[in-house]
Amino acid sequence: MRIIPLIIITIVLSACSNKTSLFLPYNRYISDCYNQVVNDSLKLYLRTPGDIVFLKDSRSINKELRKRKLKINNVLVCGKTKIEPHYELFFIHNLQAKLISNNPEIITLDTVVNNQQFSLIGVPLDGNKYSYKIDCQNIFKSIVADSSYSKRIVTLNDILEKYSKSNHFYQALTDINDYPIYNPNDEWYKLQMQLTYASFLGANKVYFDLIKKWESNYHTDSVTKQTIEEKSVKGFEATRKLILKEVQYSKLVMFNENHFYPNHRKLVLSLLNDFKNNGFKYLALETLSNDSALNSGISIDLNTGFYIREPNYSELIRTAQALGFKFVAYESDESSARREEGQAQNLYNKTFKIDSTAKVLVIAGISHIFELPDKSKKVWMASIFKNKYGIDPTTFNQTSLNHYSKVIDDIAILKSTDLKSNYYNTTDWQIINNLPLNDNFGNFEYKNEYKEPVQLSLFLDKDLEGKKWTENKVPFRCYLLQKGETYYSKVPNSSYRLVILDKNGKTLRNEIINTSMAVECIDNK
Repeated sequence: MRIIPLIIITIVLSACSNKTSLFLPYNRYISDCYNQVVNDSLKLYLRTPGDIVFLKDSRSINKELRKRKLKINNVLVCGKTKIEPHYELFFIHNLQAKLISNNPEIITLDTVVNNQQFSLIGVPLDGNKYSYKIDCQNIFKSIVADSSYSKRIVTLNDILEKYSKSNHFYQALTDINDYPIYNPNDEWYKLQMQLTYASFLGANKVYFDLIKKWESNYHTDSVTKQTIEEKSVKGFEATRKLILKEVQYSKLVMFNENHFYPNHRKLVLSLLNDFKNNGFKYLALETLSNDSALNSGISIDLNTGFYIREPNYSELIRTAQALGFKFVAYESDESSARREEGQAQNLYNKTFKIDSTAKVLVIAGISHIFELPDKSKKVWMASIFKNKYGIDPTTFNQTSLNHYSKVIDDIAILKSTDLKSNYYNTTDWQIINNLPLNDNFGNFEYKNEYKEPVQLSLFLDKDLEGKKWTENKVPFRCYLLQKGETYYSKVPNSSYRLVILDKNGKTLRNEIINTSMAVECIDNK
């Protein structure tokens, strides 16, 4: 009978020990040049310097308060700087901060906004007695707590721009996840960006959860399923043989891709050597920002193109370089209305115009390879190219049947005309690409024994030219590891630099490893 009172006492003491605000779970943290805290429930906006790392859960904040011996309650925001000046801040909601401390350098600022009381407490963590106070005063001045708060928030594009030259993909994904959404159109765009950055991190759990959410918006029908089952050629080898047979006499072959489906690139990667043996010497990629550097033999970096951050794409480019393909950047700077015409012209001018014997392999975004106008009557690059230059491309559509991937085991192909809907007849062939993206074993193995998910990046040491700095480089392999998860990969025997990053971009590990023999690289943290 004594157990019940003890349980009640434990619960009461536990509740009393929590010094955080009930509104803490509703905070959203947005990172740009500055950090921003948004709380929709309170209509609150707060801006801090970009070097502040936030503690986002009650347990961590309570632990920090005990560590600093600060007797304060109702903490809504807690963070500390990772560079000088070193200080910590506590932002309190609707409770005047009656701080008890022996540190005379602690700064306390109080205000009332829209009948809500806020206090900011700044705690210096080094000998600095001036700069941190300026930071705290600027943070305090940024407070907005009314209906205008959402107008202060940076756009999602601002966040994407911040990471446009970064290989901290997990940190970028975290910031995109935290971005608050206020209308359905933004939600759809946010999901695409989440998928894009999740795909840069390999075939991980987060990516598959997001793909499931994406594909739930598309419906399958029994007629199309039955046609795929009855008419398609199934299996990788059979698909490969059919593709090579169809392109044997083609001068121009186009594959499309959805930019966040890495298996679309994996198929083309697996066929590169066959295309080379069939006389194809030009590889035209929509993602390339410039082709001259690659054609001179320079290794890829973050300036090569946005989507090459995805490991299958970067490996495709490295493989094509080794095979001697000539790269073609054909993207157009024209407005959207003239983009397709500009792409077609660039592609022609860099290949057939200067080389009458050219055989060209193209990878393009979803609709650019359509040989007929789509449902909205828009005419796309492949159609313009065919009609203007008289060269009929062989087109393989990997995107229109994405949501039918469960119908087959790995990969299948069928003629577009086998599908009765005109929607599919804009290309010659339809591919259902369900190729596996993960290796189940390999000569590289790493188990995440950190207490949180981490980004694993493997860089080719030869690309780094012996340097430790990896910021402008594209990882050879990249993966988002959950706590306790093990990552396997088959990689060429070589020397690599292993870099482990947390969700805030902090480097947890940076060292050289060698895969000349089977290795097990396990963190013993």
